[in-house]
Amino acid sequence: MDLIHQALSLSERSGNLYGKARALGELGKAELQSGKNDEAGTLIGQALDIDKLNGYKFEALHLFYKASYQGVIGGGRSDPDLADARAKALIAKDTFTFIQTENA
Repeated sequence: MDLIHQALSLSERSGNLYGKARALGELGKAELQSGKNDEAGTLIGQALDIDKLNGYKFEALHLFYKASYQGVIGGGRSDPDLADARAKALIAKDTFTFIQTENA
């Protein structure tokens, strides 16, 4: 977690949105695994916003994280996010995310 916070801080200081999106997504995932669901949802949402605005390749992964978050909080809205993550992973040739969506 410390390394992720350092990466986020560095990306914010340098204005690197690509790094910031990646750090926010990973921090959101870590928070979700720690049971801090509210923080996780916010961080993952921020990462997705940056991805969508800039067309970054991590959008599929962050959509998968969002679907995981929705599954944890019981929102029942994870299926559309999983389908979107799967489709974007195919387009981006992101095998790792594609396999995660298939296994989910």
